[in-house]
Amino acid sequence: MTPPERLARPLASRLAGLPAPLRDEAAEPLAPPAFMRAAIEALSRGETHYADRPGLGPLRDAVARDLNARSGLNLTGAHITITCGAAEARFLVVRLLAKPGSLIVCPGEPAAAAGAAHLAGAQLVQGTNEWTNVSLIYLTPTGAAAERAALLERALASEAFIVWDLALAEEKPAFNPAQRPELAARTLTIDELSPPLAGWRVGWIAGQPMVGPLRAFKQSMTIATTTVSQWAALSLLEDHPQ
Repeated sequence: MTPPERLARPLASRLAGLPAPLRDEAAEPLAPPAFMRAAIEALSRGETHYADRPGLGPLRDAVARDLNARSGLNLTGAHITITCGAAEARFLVVRLLAKPGSLIVCPGEPAAAAGAAHLAGAQLVQGTNEWTNVSLIYLTPTGAAAERAALLERALASEAFIVWDLALAEEKPAFNPAQRPELAARTLTIDELSPPLAGWRVGWIAGQPMVGPLRAFKQSMTIATTTVSQWAALSLLEDHPQ
């Protein structure tokens, strides 16, 4: 079997003003057998209706355990929101937290937040001296560690939220801005459970004080992430923790 053909051009690149895709998804392998078995079993159980708005409880718990084990945090499933991939996670966070006309400081991988920033009416910059207008500090593991540390020090004197986007990292680092107690309440972590199975669309957001507004915003957009995809994604964490 070969992967199905895809649209000639990704949707984002066909919409005026939005950037090109972050990665070439021309060739993806078939889903792992355990993943496919989990999806088939979910269908056989009748798991075809809407899941809980924040996501399946077992999946949220597994995401929290995996993130805690890797980064030494103390999150629970109640702090996790399952999204339709990393793209929706980015849009939810940026659209909710970035005020129109404000600045988003993103030094490492600007393309990660470019589409969401455009739709939110915010300006994406790699650095600034105008910190009174900064709404988000958007960080990725691809950025320089020294520059990241300097921005986090600057965040202590501002009210900006911090986004830690792991979705583009092949190896997930132990570092997380939320490890600093004074920044934990303003840090939101983004990742996805579906690569290289992008069509299954399972991502997540981890964070504490904004979890309620994020879930309400998600419900207004997509109601819930596809239930079968969530059960299949759970098998990825059970068999191969991130």
